Amino acid sequence: MITTIFTFLFVFLAIVIYIIYSFRWVALFFFLLLVFIICIKARKDIKKHGSGSIFRAFHKYPSRNQQLRLVKNILRNKLNIHSIFEFDSELIVGISRGGIYVLKVLEAVGRISGDCCDTTLLLKNGDTAIIPNYFLELDIIEKKIKKEIKNAVIKKIIVKKGTCIFEIPYTKEYIVVGMHNFYYQFQMFEKKVNYTEEQVKTIETSFSNYLSKNVKLKENACTRHKSKLQSK
Repeated sequence: MITTIFTFLFVFLAIVIYIIYSFRWVALFFFLLLVFIICIKARKDIKKHGSGSIFRAFHKYPSRNQQLRLVKNILRNKLNIHSIFEFDSELIVGISRGGIYVLKVLEAVGRISGDCCDTTLLLKNGDTAIIPNYFLELDIIEKKIKKEIKNAVIKKIIVKKGTCIFEIPYTKEYIVVGMHNFYYQFQMFEKKVNYTEEQVKTIETSFSNYLSKNVKLKENACTRHKSKLQSK
């Protein structure tokens, strides 16, 4: 990726130098104008989405929790999900007119094998490790939501890195999507509207009330709700 960027910049710079040499001041004027417009746009994007939106190719691949922060940033700033409830370092619930999204954001790297109905799964990355079954975790949260919100439209989603390979048979009730394709996949989900604005507000209130009774809410200055499950 970085090699491609440097190649593009080198070719672009060579063309610019040739044009400037050939057409002198007229070309220089338009070039400076283009640079000015690009800088303005970059400044707006950095202010809205952070420096990662511009210089992501030069960043190290997300370490622990950064993957989750990236997902939450996309949900809030680019997809305008109404509310986000955080349960732990890998699990969040988003609520919007498209439905209720239960997302497991994986930090795992390697090959994951087993069955979606097994109690545990196997992660192979050099050594073999036993890990929790992410599908069952989504099922548990789904049941909790359906007890509180009748006829809830729920999508159970696992977001993984490109270096994480699933070798697990699973049904269509689960959605496994790579981080590189998450934004575009979520846009497709949001095209189908299942709730009105009033219904979304009612669901948010019901879910927030449930959490206030059953979990300890995290303090956060953000207007969107966030919470963390307590172990029972």
